[in-house]
Amino acid sequence: MIYQSDGNLNPAMKVGQQLRKVPLIHDKVSKEEAYSRALEMVRSVRLPDPERMMRSYPHQLSGGQQQRIVIRHGAVVETGAASARRADDGA
Repeated sequence: MIYQSDGNLNPAMKVGQQLRKVPLIHDKVSKEEAYSRALEMVRSVRLPDPERMMRSYPHQLSGGQQQRIVIRHGAVVETGAASARRADDGA
């Protein structure tokens, strides 16, 4: 079950800042690449005006919009973690 709550988004940070953290920290990409990936993530869940969504705080989005972002973000984080585990197993 997936709850319709913003509990997984930090209310003090803009959505785009939060979405850029994973590629910046885990994939060690440039800020521009991290922004591009985050923007593509928002576009992939078909939210209106993705650039505005990236500049918004979680409370400025509807519960459904927050939910779509959290689900997509979770899939990206899980995929990255699975890739890291496979790389560790193969070494």
